[in-house]
Amino acid sequence: MIKKRKTSISVFLMMGLLVSCTQNEKKNGPETKKDSTSTVVKNSAQEPENVKNSLNWVGTYEGTLPCASCEGIKTTITLNKDNTFNIATEYLGDKDNKFNDKGVIEWDSTGSVITLKSGQESWKYKLSENQLVHLDIDGKEIDGKMKSMYILMKK
Repeated sequence: MIKKRKTSISVFLMMGLLVSCTQNEKKNGPETKKDSTSTVVKNSAQEPENVKNSLNWVGTYEGTLPCASCEGIKTTITLNKDNTFNIATEYLGDKDNKFNDKGVIEWDSTGSVITLKSGQESWKYKLSENQLVHLDIDGKEIDGKMKSMYILMKK
């Protein structure tokens, strides 16, 4: 059962990696804003948005993620204020299909990407208002036709 779960997760992550290869990278230059007294240059790379401090990220997020070997992975993630999480996954159309796990949340330096760590397993998500976006194994958003299928919405 554990081998099957690891195989399904590996296939799922590889699928995400393949989909992410179609991602287009955008490069932003500095933004200049003029007011009546001075010119202010704002560079978004210098001032990252810190979701950890600005949004109410604590709560439960749900959605069905794509699965290479099943109908989908119904996923429920609860993020707790003490930087812990609970995750429940159900592999739809699979006999041994329900798994529960818990662990700790690690924040990246921008405060907008989290890594959920539990033992040997880890998952990366980008937090935005009322949603978690599942990231590929390199921590990048999955782009292309299936992009919207990697979003978990806050309940």
